[in-house]
Amino acid sequence: MANLAILTSGGDSPGMNAAISTVARCAAQRGLGLIGLRHGFNGLTHWNDLNDEDYIFLGPETGLDIADRPGTFLKTGQSPALIFNGSLERAVERLRGLDVSGLVVIGGEGSLAKACRLADAGVPCVGIPGTIANDLAYTEA
Repeated sequence: MANLAILTSGGDSPGMNAAISTVARCAAQRGLGLIGLRHGFNGLTHWNDLNDEDYIFLGPETGLDIADRPGTFLKTGQSPALIFNGSLERAVERLRGLDVSGLVVIGGEGSLAKACRLADAGVPCVGIPGTIANDLAYTEA
C-alpha cells in the first residue's frame, strides 16, 4: 500500500487537528496509509533510525479522536531551512524509506516554502494553510 505523510510545522494554529482528521479520513477512503510525522520538519530531518516516537500511523479512528483537541496532535516546531548539512537529502531518503508517495504540510509561509523545496527535490507535496501570522496570500478571514 502506498503511504502519504502529514506534518504540522511552525506555530500552532486553529484547525490543524481538524485538517489532520480530514486527511486521515480521505486517505483511508482511497486505500492509502497515512503516516503522521511528529515535531514538524524537525521530526523528518532529525530522527534517529526511524524511532517510533517520531512518527505514527494514522487511520480514520485516530482522526476522529483528535479533531476537537487544541494545539496540534502531531506537535510542531520551528525548524531551520531545509538545506543545511544534507537535511533535504535526508528528508527525501527517509520519506522514501517509509514508502511515502506524497507529503501534506500544514503550516504558514515558512513551512510551505520548505514543502516547495521538497517538491523541487521530487517529493509531491500539498500545502494546507495553518497560520496565525496571516503570512500567506489569499487566506485572510
